[in-house]
Amino acid sequence: MKTKRHNSPNKIIGYAMYVVAFVMPLSHLPAIINLYQTQVTTGLSIESWIVYFFGGMVPLAYAITNKMKPLIISNILWATINLVMLFGIIKFGVLVGDDSFQRLLLVNNIGKTLAGLGLIALSTAAILFGYDLINTENRSSKR
Repeated sequence: MKTKRHNSPNKIIGYAMYVVAFVMPLSHLPAIINLYQTQVTTGLSIESWIVYFFGGMVPLAYAITNKMKPLIISNILWATINLVMLFGIIKFGVLVGDDSFQRLLLVNNIGKTLAGLGLIALSTAAILFGYDLINTENRSSKR
């Protein structure tokens, strides 16, 4: 008679994923604390944090679609971390002082970043549409 193992490798890895889902996003807490305490944004690229945020939406959508709880938790935490950093960069880097050029530069950089992400999304959609169209034609010609 076989006995059930309660500590199977899959179960252990599953629990490890929950730990990593919480711990990894929290690894950015020192950077957030430093930003909000010093209010210095030197070396922080707003474009990078925008890409981190929007890039993180793809794995979040995948995790939600496939009901992968650890990845959903992790990606929601990452999105929160990214938004907090973006807010701090904007608040302490661009909105400080009366420099309208810096504000214009921010809007320009955000626009360019979003345009680039949009181009990537449209290109990917076109490739997937073409791939699906070819596969549909191949399936219908085999019948």
